[in-house]
This record gives sequence, C-alpha cells and structure tokens, in this order.
Amino acid sequence: MLLSYALTTGLTTGALYALIAVGLVMVYKSTGIINIAHGELFMISGFIAYAVHVQLGLPYFVAFIAAVACGFALGVLVYRGPLKPLMRRSLANVLVAAVAISFILKGVARAVWGGQGDYIPFPPILSPQPMMLGPVMVIPQQIIAVGVSVALMLTLALFFR
Repeated sequence: MLLSYALTTGLTTGALYALIAVGLVMVYKSTGIINIAHGELFMISGFIAYAVHVQLGLPYFVAFIAAVACGFALGVLVYRGPLKPLMRRSLANVLVAAVAISFILKGVARAVWGGQGDYIPFPPILSPQPMMLGPVMVIPQQIIAVGVSVALMLTLALFFR
C-alpha cells in the first residue's frame, strides 16, 4: 500500500512539473530565451492564490483567477520590462537579468509572506482523507491535480495543432 501511495504521489508531482516544463517551452519557443525566473513566477502566483483564498477568505475559483491574472501580468511586465530590450544585445545579458529577477521575486515573497513557503498550509479543495481505488491509495487532491494537468496539456496540444 505504501508503494502505491508513493507511485501516485510521484505521478502527481510529475504532472505538476510537466506543467511547469510546458510553460518553459512555450516561453522559449515564443521568445527564444530561457527564463531562469520562470519558477519564481509560479511561486508568486501560488502565494497570490494563498493570499486571496486563505488571507482574504475568498473562494478557490477567485483565488485561481487572481493567481493566473497576476502571474500573466507579472510575466508580461518581466518580459516587456527588462528582458525584451536586452534580447537585442546578448544572451548573457538576458540570463543575468533573469537571475536578478529571480532573486528579486524571492526577496519580495520573503518580505511579504515571511519566508515560510514550506510551512504555509493551503487548504485542500477536497477531503485530505486517502481513499482506495482498487489496491491503490490516493488522495482526492491528487486526482484533481493530475486531471487538470492532463486536461491543460491536451488543450495546449490541440491549440498548437
């Protein structure tokens, strides 16, 4: 039973990493640069969702929309602000700027949310009680994470065809 739980947890983590990788590829294919600060943009979006849902007490859907909108706006700001002008110069300049943006976003998150990222609980959408699907133990949240990840990746695949 522990092995099946480890496998489902690994599958869930892999699905979330795959979404981040899809985002990196989309940025690279559309701009020609690798944004080193990509992970930090996701982090800020996660903290925005936390602030809207937990701190402001608004519903999950509102937190999701706020996180996506803020992540998009921050991504546009980062691209059009420091990165786009540097793209005309050299790749090294873009990479140094992206590393700087990464450190700035980490610092902002630490200043606003106190550097407690690993310890801030985000309430689950569904019950955290494990359930059995045959011999496999899963947490309902894992089903949602994998399902949404697969749906988003299929949607993107269809969009780019």
